[in-house]
Amino acid sequence: MKAAIYGRTGTPALVPYVLLLLEELKKAGVTPLLYHPLHSFLRQNGAGVSDVSTFATHDELKNEVGFLFSVGGDGTLLDTITLVRDYEDRKSTRLNSSHIPLSRMPSSA
Repeated sequence: MKAAIYGRTGTPALVPYVLLLLEELKKAGVTPLLYHPLHSFLRQNGAGVSDVSTFATHDELKNEVGFLFSVGGDGTLLDTITLVRDYEDRKSTRLNSSHIPLSRMPSSA
């Protein structure tokens, strides 16, 4: 199965959380896809994500992805709706980073 991760570029403090999500998906045998601007943002912030495929439009998710993660605040969640549109069989969840105490992120994560 494949899972897409959608998010806008944001604070570098978010990078460890996205990397942890990627790691857990891979451990579970799920192939992750990153939204292209998020992928670029992660790379610019030193994250080793060159092995992760990307997507840019909702057409690239059709028949490819069974689950979609939205990482960000309320606006990001609203943007996510344009990606899932009328795909009845898509599951999605939201990770609201505006409520994560990023300053308390363990350095080992």
